[in-house]
Amino acid sequence: MSRPRFLLLALAALAVGLAGCGGKARLSKADYEQKLTTAGRELAESSKPLAKAKTGPEFVSAVEQIQDGLRKAADDLGGVKPPEDVQSANDRLVDALRGLADEFDKVKDAARGGAKKGREAGARLASSKPSEEARQAVLEIQRRGYDVGQLSST
Repeated sequence: MSRPRFLLLALAALAVGLAGCGGKARLSKADYEQKLTTAGRELAESSKPLAKAKTGPEFVSAVEQIQDGLRKAADDLGGVKPPEDVQSANDRLVDALRGLADEFDKVKDAARGGAKKGREAGARLASSKPSEEARQAVLEIQRRGYDVGQLSST
């Protein structure tokens, strides 16, 4: 490979690497709080059908909506550059939300045996590792002085 061609490829690789390394500006505290508020509101909205579910299939459908909501919140919060003092907690929250969405598969499987079994599995989910990790991440964000909106009740 000729030297000019190698140099051109090296520069192209460097440009691609730099483009993936946070070309976005960090959000202000207020903008980040707005993202948290929106995520919490959307999660609360996605969970409403679960309270109305009376049959196993209704319960499964409602759980799928929650899973979609959790994944959307994780994608939304994972797609921003939060203030530096909460970067680590935000990363942990995003991972926990994704893990929680996956954990809901157990609830969905149980709900195929009826809504009652689904509710029992859902109650166990509250003590799961992803659920606890999400709580701890939210608490850390709050301790740093951020309003987390409805996420404080997750």
